[in-house]
Amino acid sequence: MPKLGEITHGKDIGRKPGEWNRKYIYVQCPTCLKERYVAYRPTTSGNYSRCQSCCGKASNNSGALPHGRGSESPHWKGGTYLHKSGYINLWISEDSPYYPMATHKRQGGGTIFEHRLIMAQSLGRCLTRQEHVHHLNGIKEDNRLENLELISPSNHTLYDKMCAHCQLRQEVKMLRATIARMKV
Repeated sequence: MPKLGEITHGKDIGRKPGEWNRKYIYVQCPTCLKERYVAYRPTTSGNYSRCQSCCGKASNNSGALPHGRGSESPHWKGGTYLHKSGYINLWISEDSPYYPMATHKRQGGGTIFEHRLIMAQSLGRCLTRQEHVHHLNGIKEDNRLENLELISPSNHTLYDKMCAHCQLRQEVKMLRATIARMKV
């Protein structure tokens, strides 16, 4: 019978040929006290994880080990990230009054674009799918209320095509005209 903390090679404990030279250590699960071999990692300094059955119980919410959800989770990173479309996305909990606007709903919460949440908070109600929020200066990360405008989808298409009052787009047009004149 091996002793706790004993280090051996995979060949000596019946591992497959590709794992013969790997080192294994005999450890005990801190939850159920079941003993087993795991891959030896000197950097863990003796802190090896639970066995598969205990990990499964924890992830299935059977109460073996409490995991927090959302901001209570040990893996929480603030709840904001930049979406691939360039907009800031936020995580909101399901008890938020703006949760009906959330997309990618999971148990505990969902995600929402920050500019839509700011506009909804200023109006004091949830936005419908037919209400679009336009960034006046064209910068998707600039979510100040004075930079946001609530418009219909048809108007939003027009704004995107020919937004005459957007200062940034006016500057781009002027620069393109200047470049065109310089080429001639």
